[in-house]
Amino acid sequence: GTYAGSPRLWHVFTSRRSAGGRATLAGCRLGVPDRLDASMAAKCMVEWDAFGWGACPPRLAPQATLELGMGALTLSDRVQALLWDCTPREASDIGRACNLEAMPMPVPWKT
Repeated sequence: GTYAGSPRLWHVFTSRRSAGGRATLAGCRLGVPDRLDASMAAKCMVEWDAFGWGACPPRLAPQATLELGMGALTLSDRVQALLWDCTPREASDIGRACNLEAMPMPVPWKT
């Protein structure tokens, strides 16, 4: 099939209640989609030493849906950050409730 639609880039979000920043994300519990490509995207970010993850990688917490991931981040504090592949519009919507910690990051494959 042909790839169609808006590009989905990977974004890292934190709760507005958290202090945020690079130091606090080292070794954090990271909510990710419950998919192989999410684990691969997280591994790429570890390799790139994003947020100090090269020395202290995040602990992945797979989430079945974006809504559950947002709840784990903003309501229950079960994760300290959320790594999700979003369209620009989805990222903007999420950004109303969360902090965007870095510019969107592409990965070497289509999502």
